[in-house]
Amino acid sequence: MPIKLPPKPRPKNSKPSKFAHARERLNLADGPMLWAVSIGIAAIVLAWVADHTGGDRIGAVYILGGGAALIALVLNIVSRERA
Repeated sequence: MPIKLPPKPRPKNSKPSKFAHARERLNLADGPMLWAVSIGIAAIVLAWVADHTGGDRIGAVYILGGGAALIALVLNIVSRERA
């Protein structure tokens, strides 16, 4: 039968952590916003590749529109959950 040991005592720091202020400034909304920017950049690059390699401007428009729709959908869902 295993024996449970008592928890180890932790030292009590008189001064706060160096990163406590940075943690307070970190907003959870930054994650979805950075994700949206990265999806937007990826859509722009894919549209450029579609336009310049095959001359497919209609495909480039669909790529950009799909990326914009995806960003709008996800940010709308995230904003509803936080409200």
